Formats: sequence, C-alpha cells, structure tokens
Amino acid sequence: MPPGYCDRAPNSLMCPLGFESNGMLGSALSIFSEPDDFQAALREIGVVDLVVADGGKFWARLARITLGRMRLFACEERQARVAFMAVPPNMIRITLPIRRGGCLIWDGIGTRPNEIAIHSSGYRFHERTVGPCQWSAIWIPVSDLLAAGRAIRGSTFEIPSGESRWRPPADVLRPLINLHENAIRATATRPKLPVEREAARGLDEQVTLALIECLSGQPIKPDDASAIPHAGVLIQFEEALQAAPPEGLSVARIADSLNVSETLLRRLCHARLGMAPSRYLYLRQTLLAGRRTASSYTA
Repeated sequence: MPPGYCDRAPNSLMCPLGFESNGMLGSALSIFSEPDDFQAALREIGVVDLVVADGGKFWARLARITLGRMRLFACEERQARVAFMAVPPNMIRITLPIRRGGCLIWDGIGTRPNEIAIHSSGYRFHERTVGPCQWSAIWIPVSDLLAAGRAIRGSTFEIPSGESRWRPPADVLRPLINLHENAIRATATRPKLPVEREAARGLDEQVTLALIECLSGQPIKPDDASAIPHAGVLIQFEEALQAAPPEGLSVARIADSLNVSETLLRRLCHARLGMAPSRYLYLRQTLLAGRRTASSYTA
C-alpha cells in the first residue's frame, strides 16, 4: 500500500473512523477560541493532529451542513497552522475555490484560482496555512459519487486515488460554487435550524450533479514535481511522533529511526510543513504540555 494511505485499523489514532451513515440532517455555525476544540470538531473529517504556528488569541469559525451522507463545510481561520490529515474510509474530500483565492497548501503545493482539489479515501497528507485563511469543502461517500457519475457519464467515470486537481471551465464551476455558498449563507443567518428532508435531498442531488459536471474532464498534472519524491517520509515522521513520548524526541533520533538524513528531513519539513522539524517538534510539545496542564486542573 502506498505510504500516503491509511492501512491501520479504523479505531487507530492515525485513521479516523469516518462519518456515521445515520441519515441525520441539520446545520451549525461554531466559533472556536481553543485549537483543541477546533481540532475535535474537524476530527470527523480526518484531522488527526493540528499544530498552530502563530501566537496570539486563537479564533476560527466553522459552518457545517449535514445532508444525510453528504457534508458541506465553510471555514475561516486567523492563525497559521499545520494539520495532519487522514481522509476517512469510503469518503472523499472536495475542496472548492473561493472568490478571494486559495490559501491551503497540501504537501508543499498551494491551490490555484478556479481549481478543485480532491483527496481520496484513506489518503494521508499535511495541510497548512500561512496566515488568515478561508476554505470551503464537500465531503461525500466515494460509493455515492461513483454510482451517480457512472449513471450519468458511463462506466469509465472514476476518481483518482491520492490527490487530484481539476480546472473545469468557469461556467461549469460556477453552479457548484453558488450552490455551496448559498447553502452556507443560509446556515450563517439561521444556524442550528433543522434541514427539511426533501430540501436536503434536493440540495444533495444538485450538488452531486454539479460536481460530476466539474469532473467530466481530466485532472491536471501537478505544477511542482519536486513535492512528489519521498512522499512517505513525513507520514512516517508523524507516526513516529504519535508513537513516542514527546520528551524523548529529537530531530536526530527521529531521522535515524526513519533511516533518512537530518538534511533530507529538514528539507521536507520546510517544503511541506513550512518550518524546520525542530520548530514543529517544539510547537507540538508545547501543545501537549498545555493539554496535560489542562487535564490536571480538571482531574
């Protein structure tokens, strides 16, 4: 199995459980002042770990719409951060372009205007921001999208594994963005309002059809081929961080355990995490220390 994929048991920390297919409908608008609460809210969509890279008071706002098995998300964040992601089983993530341009960076490659990015089921990667950021996304079961796509486009309709990017024509992309924006806008004005089942089914169908239209062409090739080599090293790096006690970690020890040079590890961390491995370790250790302190107060 490729190193970017999750091959662990579903209850493993490194492989989120995924969505419950319970048919629930609803919407919510949440504001977060603590990164741990924000990470917990994003755990269902694959955030394994989240490290804030900026100082200052944390703030994020997240709008969510649940349409049975489909989820629509829109988020605004103020701090730079790095998230280690593992797409839940049988789900895919579709990240949409926003009017103000993209600000998410995946494994060292940034987003482009009018570009849709798809991350497939089980795929693991690093996502980072460099400052204030807004992003919009759709989560949908792979089986649902494939069934609809093959019914409309034929048996050859497929979703590539790993990460793929698409640049549909503007007149094809606009209906999908409008559907998402209008639904999120309604949630922002009336959060926690129950979603009627027929309305949810209609929106689900419209979003699915618009998405299939956007994926009717072929994915584009990566603009930065330098981000492809050594794809598994930082996955193994994260596994080492999860497995070892934080006080026993050092860059030299981790590089040795991964059988790579410190130079290569530093280069990969700068390219994909936006910082040196020593700083990433420090930020993560500070975060874990804060969690232990908070736990001691509540014990």
